[in-house]
Amino acid sequence: MNQASQYLLTLAKKSIQAYIAHPQAKAAMITGSTAQGQADAYSDVELFIYYDQLPPKEELQLARQQNQGSESILSFGS
Repeated sequence: MNQASQYLLTLAKKSIQAYIAHPQAKAAMITGSTAQGQADAYSDVELFIYYDQLPPKEELQLARQQNQGSESILSFGS
């Protein structure tokens, strides 16, 4: 795994904590160049979180705020 991939993987693991703290969270998956160990300085992180039932919008907003994220643009299932 190259240095850029390791950095992005560490960042993803830290960011995901606010989302997987919810009891309905069942799995998280990182894909793409980060997961393959081939990321570079221009790479992003493809990150998926699976829930039995999607948490309320307010809880997802709180998780985004904890990660200093932007407002939600699109949400499925709620």
